Amino acid sequence: MKLKEWLEPWSMTSLKINTHFLEMEWKPQDEDMDAAWELYVELLTRITTQYLSPEHGDEKNSFRQRA
Repeated sequence: MKLKEWLEPWSMTSLKINTHFLEMEWKPQDEDMDAAWELYVELLTRITTQYLSPEHGDEKNSFRQRA
């Protein structure tokens, strides 16, 4: 079952945005959800988001090497 199908019984198939300068409705397509999943996996698996145990160094030196 796709997320879209799971949310349909609650009428949660789109996002409506209304500000004083913008009004729009966004209905995610399969391509949008695929892109969101790829971004989620990329962010989740980045080295900088993983726990650094004390025996493998410290955050200060790790950050310096990434910058």
